Amino acid sequence: MGPQEESDEEGAPPHHYRDEATSISSEDSATIADAVLIQGSEASDEEYFQHYEPSPILKYIPPRVRRISRAVAKWVKGPQPPRPWKIHPCFPGIQSAPIQFLNNYFPERKQKVALLIFFYICWLAAFSLVLNRSAFASDIPGYGSPVRIRCTDRFW
Repeated sequence: MGPQEESDEEGAPPHHYRDEATSISSEDSATIADAVLIQGSEASDEEYFQHYEPSPILKYIPPRVRRISRAVAKWVKGPQPPRPWKIHPCFPGIQSAPIQFLNNYFPERKQKVALLIFFYICWLAAFSLVLNRSAFASDIPGYGSPVRIRCTDRFW
């Protein structure tokens, strides 16, 4: 079974994240074992260490805001490694019934578009009738017909 087939299994646990840049080969491990820690005063002046200077704008941003923004950015990136999630419906037969109905009775794309346009027209007609009936009341029983009120009108 290849690595592609393993990742497609539903019950397989997610793969662990490995950063290839930080992995140590057997050749590097021998060099690291021979390495010796030296004092800072013993280091040569020829070595150049890039000094990190924070942006001058950061001093105006409160630490709490910076911490929250870093947490939000990490959350937006998602889990490492990315994992495919599947949603298992509670009632798959009921939830897939409308799609099956459309595919059985309106199999062609032109039919589905015509059906959509028909429902848009029905919705627009129903909305227009309700709006027309509520916005243009000609007579309110017991009060008469509505009158537009202007800023200069008085109620004497």
